[in-house]
Amino acid sequence: AKGTAAQFELREPMRIEDVRKIIDDAAAAHPDKLPAPSVVSVGTDDKTYEVVTPNDNAIAVKDVLKAALQGKLNLQEPSHFDFVGAPYADAMNRAVFPIEPRTNDLAGLVPDKIREHIGGVGIVLKNLQPSLSEDNIRKRIDQQRLQAGTSQNTGYRKVDVQVFPEAHAAVVLMTDDALPYDKDPDKWQLELAAPAWQLVNEAINNPVELQKVTNFNPQVAGETQMQALLALTLSCIVIMAYIWLRFGNLKYGTATIVALLHDTFFVLAAIGVAHYLAEISFFRTALLLDPFRINLTMVAAILTVMGYSMNDTVVVFDRVRENRGKLGVVTRQLINDSINQTLSRTLLTGGTTLVTILLMYITGGPGIHGFTFALIVGIIAGTYSSIAIASPLLLIGQKQPTGAKPATPPASVGQLQRA
Repeated sequence: AKGTAAQFELREPMRIEDVRKIIDDAAAAHPDKLPAPSVVSVGTDDKTYEVVTPNDNAIAVKDVLKAALQGKLNLQEPSHFDFVGAPYADAMNRAVFPIEPRTNDLAGLVPDKIREHIGGVGIVLKNLQPSLSEDNIRKRIDQQRLQAGTSQNTGYRKVDVQVFPEAHAAVVLMTDDALPYDKDPDKWQLELAAPAWQLVNEAINNPVELQKVTNFNPQVAGETQMQALLALTLSCIVIMAYIWLRFGNLKYGTATIVALLHDTFFVLAAIGVAHYLAEISFFRTALLLDPFRINLTMVAAILTVMGYSMNDTVVVFDRVRENRGKLGVVTRQLINDSINQTLSRTLLTGGTTLVTILLMYITGGPGIHGFTFALIVGIIAGTYSSIAIASPLLLIGQKQPTGAKPATPPASVGQLQRA
């Protein structure tokens, strides 16, 4: 899968239903540029949203969203400074300076952290109008780095900002340990100083209108898919080995894995159905559905469901082993009695857990919405599978003795069994 994810912040809070209507109208007007968009809320202020679409042309997606949300976006005012927009060659040693061991100041300004950026670049923003705070400058730079097609990605580089209010100036310090000035000045200029100058110009003088625009491509999606499949496969192997060793029979491990696969596919199917039901206003409002997508958070939820389901299954299997005793034969009656003896515990545990997660699903916000949805579906499926799938599988290949007596529940503590 490939596509574009765009995040934006609105000037005023807006319900997600209204945002979806705006985006759907834009998609209907530009089906080739904004196909099949999905909208999710980011945070709890009803101002920040993210749109995901299969179109990997980030520029086209960005243009459509800007036009659709015109007048509603929380835009930052551009600021100007000396040499703004000037070519790097003209700004060198005027607004852009190498930071060497002997460097004590940058154009008369002395940043507090200048010694931490030896070998890096210092960019001086003199006569900065309107003035900006350190946090604002840093935020603009971070947002600019997250734009698709930006001049560079400096996520691995150390950046510090200091404002000098009395001088109406600010200094941006940037360092890359792989590009020290004293080792190769030409490479330093080409790969660090020039891109940094362009990045700061774009961030300060042409602030972004969308907070983040990123592409995802089949290679990244394939890597995530392989990681998820590897995690699930290794989990199944370890679980099967553990159950096999604990109960001394491979049949118990196989039954557990079959139940876990049932739970996993059930959760995946529910996520897929929710993705389409979220497009229908009634279901989206009544069930609080979002167009959930498979990501590493969902994989974590599925692994959690697998652990929970295995725990329920092991409880039933333990009672089967106790009731079986030294007989060594598992009968239908024994399975039925074992399930009945553990049924109240299974339902009470599942019910209390479900209530807690349901409250998190309703009030927890968008950050854990998909995670809690998967847990709700998984706990329901896991409770069912441990009772109705895993235990009956123990009867496969088992010869049923004639006239088998019903299993007798173990005596409770302090209760004497009569001879």
